[in-house]
Amino acid sequence: MSKGLQPNLMKSLYWLLGLFLISVVLVHVILRGFMDTTVESTYASIKDIEAKNAMRSGWLPKWLPSTVTEIIEIHDLDTNLSMIKFSFVKNTDLRLPPLCKKIEPTLPLVLPFNRRGWLSDLSLGPDTTILNHDFFQCEHEYIAISKILGKGYIWRSK
Repeated sequence: MSKGLQPNLMKSLYWLLGLFLISVVLVHVILRGFMDTTVESTYASIKDIEAKNAMRSGWLPKWLPSTVTEIIEIHDLDTNLSMIKFSFVKNTDLRLPPLCKKIEPTLPLVLPFNRRGWLSDLSLGPDTTILNHDFFQCEHEYIAISKILGKGYIWRSK
């Protein structure tokens, strides 16, 4: 091979290598966009949770009351962020884990997922719903409970 062709061949190889690397990055970005790692599950009641053996996954807390209904659980498999929304019989005493401490809510509330109706239920809107909730922090988990409304929210932000 003549010495005059070597620089052109090297430029072509570098160009092809660059094109290959750009292609790999683009394919990764495109595939990542199609692979949603967020899972959403709904349960009608505690019986539904038990029938589906959902407590074993670890996403639902064992302290949920036996009167729990309308459970919506969302979690991300990559980040371990999660949110749970549920209803229960009004004025039910809930037995939260011993590490849970009552806190004042920090506004604005930041939930790990953007789901319609979740923040509005807890916002300082015209009905001041947030005033009807007690807030707790349990390590990396936050809980908002309204015995008056029979509503509960749990979210894990770390």
